[in-house]
Amino acid sequence: MTIPVTVLVFVLIDAGFLDVLADFLKEHAVFIPVPGEALPIIAAQFTANIAAYTIAGNLL
Repeated sequence: MTIPVTVLVFVLIDAGFLDVLADFLKEHAVFIPVPGEALPIIAAQFTANIAAYTIAGNLL
């Protein structure tokens, strides 16, 4: 499960999708005291913990 998620995250990072998602969530999450870069990790955690760990590890 980790390898396909890692490949997908790399593709999304290269395509700039995570930056667009972070900007979109940053504008709509004014009351949440977290940085915009953490919002895709939080969103992925609702689907699968491994996906959230992978995104967090790749963004480091």
